[in-house]
Parts: sequence; structure tokens; C-alpha cells
Amino acid sequence: MALKIIISPEYEHLREFVTALPETFDRSGTLLYEGRNLVKSITVDGVELIVKRYRRPHVVQCISYSYFTTSKAERAYEHARRLRESGFSTPREVAYIEMKSHTLLTYSFFVSLPDYRPPLSELLRRTDFSRVCVDQLARFVASLHENGVIYGDLNLTNILYSVDDQEQYQFGLIDTNRARFEYPSHRQAVEDLIRLSYEHDFLKYFAGRYAECRGWDPERIRLEVVDALARFITRHSRYDAIKRALGLKKKDK
Repeated sequence: MALKIIISPEYEHLREFVTALPETFDRSGTLLYEGRNLVKSITVDGVELIVKRYRRPHVVQCISYSYFTTSKAERAYEHARRLRESGFSTPREVAYIEMKSHTLLTYSFFVSLPDYRPPLSELLRRTDFSRVCVDQLARFVASLHENGVIYGDLNLTNILYSVDDQEQYQFGLIDTNRARFEYPSHRQAVEDLIRLSYEHDFLKYFAGRYAECRGWDPERIRLEVVDALARFITRHSRYDAIKRALGLKKKDK
């Protein structure tokens, strides 16, 4: 088994811990999330770390990650660094690991500092969502795009928040491995927005406020976002059906 280990220079003192993670992960720390991936909190020398182990890729992904694209762990590490350098909040990257057997990727790990702020899904997934919060979120997303960031997985669960007594919101980003660092075209910007929510009232309000931040026609953007969402849902349903037919996704129970 071959290991690729990259550690941020500021956390080089954690190399022994990081190097041992493939062997110790299963019996260490506190489980925070269990799904496609596993996320744990592990404290080392008084420093709390968040360790994410990505699920083992299926055969197509395995070949792709091994020879043609970077792994999710590497992207999470590099994207966190680039987002912070661009002035956006995201958990501080510490390290990443890639495990390979016979040159093929098996598992990968991403290590970061914690950010325990709640996700926006707890605040905005309801009919009486806060217009004040959404107005500021629209400015935040517009700023992402204007600074050359296409988030790629812009859903309310992946955006953390804090708010002060004057209702000023601060936002942070997690699960950044799908981000792309390029200035989005008009079409790409619209496609990025539709992942925020399937709720039309929320999405239309957000799209209008986003358009105002960009100096675009709000009514046009609202119509484009709703149309793009409908196409996305249809495309995603077909994609899931193909994956199930190929045995790459389990049937819903």
C-alpha cells in the first residue's frame, strides 16, 4: 500500500499522527457523520481536528482519480487554501492522504480544523425564511462569482453562518472539493445558483436579490433559474437511473 501525504507547513508537528491515520482512523475519535463518507473529531496534543475519510471509489472513479483527475481529498485541501487566500471563510486545511494499491486509489483523507457554526439549512429551509439573511447571502454568493469562484455544490447544508446583534451575517464554506476557480459565465452563474434549494419561492427571491447585486435584470434571472432547476432535476433523475442500471448506485428502499 502506497501513501501520499501532504501536510501544511504550520502543522508539520502532526506528521506522526497524520501518517498513522489509515491504521488508526477506525478506532479513534468521535464520529460526527456517517454516510457516503465518514467524518470524525480527533484531538491530538490539545488540537481538535476534523478528519474526513472519503468512501472507496467505484471502478470508474478509481481509474479517473488515479490517472486523470485529482482526488477529492487533494481538491478539498487545495480549494480550502485558495478560498482562504481569496478572503472567504472555510475550515483551515491541515493535511490530506491518498492510499493506493497497485497504483489505484483506494481511500483518501482530508484533515482540517473545525468550524462548528450551524448550516443555513437550519435557518432557511422553511416558508418564513429570513429575507435579511437571504439578502446578505445573495451578496456573499455574488462576491464569490465576482472573485472567480464557482462553488459547484452551493447548497444550504454546505454554508455555515454566524450572526451578530445587528443581524449582520458571516458565512463559511465546507465541502469545497467541487469548487472551480474561474470567472463564471452568465450561464455558469445561473447553474451554480440552482443547487441552493428546490423551493421555488425561496429560490426566486434569492435569484432576484443576486441579480440586483450583479446589476442584472431580476425578473430575467428568476425565470432562468427556475427553468435551469427544472432541467437539472430531469437530468439528475436520468443520471441516477443510468447509475442504478450499471450497478453504481443502490436502488432506493
